[in-house]
Amino acid sequence: MDPTPSKKRKLEPADREDGPKEVDGDGNGATIQRGDIWYEDGNVVLVAEGKAFKVSWYIVLMIEGDINTVVIEVYREDCETYEGCPKVHIHDSAEDLACLLSALLDTTLIDDATILTIDEVSTMFRMGCKYQTDRVREKAVHRLKLCFPDNPDDYATPDTRSTLYYEADPSHYFANATIAIEFCDCATVIKLAGSHHFLDNLLPAAFYAYARMVYSGMLCTNETDLELQCSKEDVVRCLNGADALKKALRQNLYDSIMKIGRSDSCVTRAACKSKKLASLQELAALHLRSEALVDFGIVDKLGLDIQCCEPCLLYCKETYEQKRQQEWMKLREYFDLSPVIGNGHAAGNGIAA
Repeated sequence: MDPTPSKKRKLEPADREDGPKEVDGDGNGATIQRGDIWYEDGNVVLVAEGKAFKVSWYIVLMIEGDINTVVIEVYREDCETYEGCPKVHIHDSAEDLACLLSALLDTTLIDDATILTIDEVSTMFRMGCKYQTDRVREKAVHRLKLCFPDNPDDYATPDTRSTLYYEADPSHYFANATIAIEFCDCATVIKLAGSHHFLDNLLPAAFYAYARMVYSGMLCTNETDLELQCSKEDVVRCLNGADALKKALRQNLYDSIMKIGRSDSCVTRAACKSKKLASLQELAALHLRSEALVDFGIVDKLGLDIQCCEPCLLYCKETYEQKRQQEWMKLREYFDLSPVIGNGHAAGNGIAA
């Protein structure tokens, strides 16, 4: 039997004109208002912050954790009722409870085809953890990992793929995202991961993105803006990490250029060695940024003119790509993050919650 409720009442315009429809009192003189989630064939009413949500018992049974107090409340002899249904107060915000119920009731919120906001995904994760609702939590983690993967080949941003470099819209910074997430939201993910150790694998990629904000909002002077950013400790991590990444990029480009004229297949060895010096001089004059994860296309992005025969250019590119992969493995070191231990999690993420 399909457990999906079939009779969700659509609110008429008249219902919406003056806000949610009044349902009942909460026993303390305060008015309870009807929330958007209201199934006429539901048989339990959950109330949070004065908002009522009528759902079926099977939804309650899908949720573990603290919400199991619902079962206890319902079987109390003095349990409040509304429309013949048990009415139980939940100690969460109405917005958080609505997000959890929506994720359980509406399969489109679980589907990657539906774009969610970063706040919705964060709430899904928090509520999924609190109530041990694996499906909700894991889908939130899945969406976050599309933006902040633990594999460099899956990390698609203008600062990892040269083909995306000219993507100017910050809302499209994370190319693989199924979240309406902007460049600056990497700070939100760092704070979220700092509060939940099993999101630790998101941190290297999130810190790499955050380090790229050094010149675009990470250091704020306005006190209100500071509250929206990461902790001072994490800002210091990013400054130090950005510096390390700049040095690494210069070193990796230098090591790659030094391969010119050394390929066994080089067809113009003397000419290649002569041109190598010119490329090194160009590199020395360049102002580099903390984008050591960008592919070899970065030489065009930087305007670095590497002139050599095809075999030497291929050797140069292969060397750079090997170095770039190594930089991914060093992100934890650069950002002073705890190393990963045997279970795949860090020994302690060491970042401020």
